[in-house]
Amino acid sequence: MDILFILIVVGGIISVIALLFGGEENTPSQKATEKSDFKRYESFSKSDPALQNYLLGITPRTRIRHLDQITYPNFIAFDFETANEHSPRFPCQVGIAVVKNGEIVHKESHLIKPEGNKYDNANICIHGITPEMTEPELNFPEVWKKIEHYFQGSVIVAHYMTFHLNVLREMCKYYNIPMPKYKKALCTYEFLDFKLDKALDIIGMPKHNRNNAEFDAFACATLFVKLQTNEFAKRLNGYPVVERFRCDVEITYEMIQRIGTTDLSRANKQNPFYNKTVVIGGRLDAYDDKNVLGLLLHRNGARVTKSVSGRTDYLICGYKTSETMINKAYELGVKIISEKEFSRKISNSSTWINEI
Repeated sequence: MDILFILIVVGGIISVIALLFGGEENTPSQKATEKSDFKRYESFSKSDPALQNYLLGITPRTRIRHLDQITYPNFIAFDFETANEHSPRFPCQVGIAVVKNGEIVHKESHLIKPEGNKYDNANICIHGITPEMTEPELNFPEVWKKIEHYFQGSVIVAHYMTFHLNVLREMCKYYNIPMPKYKKALCTYEFLDFKLDKALDIIGMPKHNRNNAEFDAFACATLFVKLQTNEFAKRLNGYPVVERFRCDVEITYEMIQRIGTTDLSRANKQNPFYNKTVVIGGRLDAYDDKNVLGLLLHRNGARVTKSVSGRTDYLICGYKTSETMINKAYELGVKIISEKEFSRKISNSSTWINEI
């Protein structure tokens, strides 16, 4: 009886401590609610007013941190594209944008020959840089000599700073180079909680050259300038609520039942995906919800499946597409295209129907 009493008292104390110091960490019931939120989201049409009202009522997933004044008028924005997924990640391109007094005054980029000039197929799918392109280029230590001065004593900015700064640290460690003594490191993603593509949509900036290091650095610099002038917040206020909702929804089984067969009745034969079988791999910048892209492909005469087979014509290769899926596509002779290539194909096609 005494042991039972002690256990009850200890359990009560632990519960009180958890309530006092547990912060805002999600409980299992809260996590289950979030999952049901996603299920409810999938049940709505994107144009349904009910979805707008529903999204306004749930916990906001955007945490824009405002800068009331131009705190950092002088900074550099930088971006790395990498040749491989796993540490150490060797950059194959670096882009830099220099900002003075709130104006972008200079931008540049350099291709970099990674160690052994080796690439992971998944990374090639993202940025389109190949071993042939970097074979004649300088390695990281030589390129670093050209750009180090931008970092020394500067405020440095990047979208997903953790990733880009880790690439720099890994290279300095690998080649025994001292880390630059920068003044401060700031991350535009931490200010916005938006992927870069969505942020550029909000400010109305074209993104035809995404995953090019120079363009991404320039885009990041533009965003940070607009953040400091409150222009981003003003544009966000006029942005449709449904488009602010970040979800990264995978194609559902029910959707595959609908789009897993071709419907050529409304599609144009000249469309590049007409009567083609397509697999969407990894995460895509321009489509938080893969179901939307699946419906668009289906509307244009494609059959969308979830796995690569001998009948697959295209693998659209997004970020972190599994190496197994990519290797299988190579073995079967499936045409592998990056998200950038996909966007180029549909933008160059007058027969692409961009509505569901």
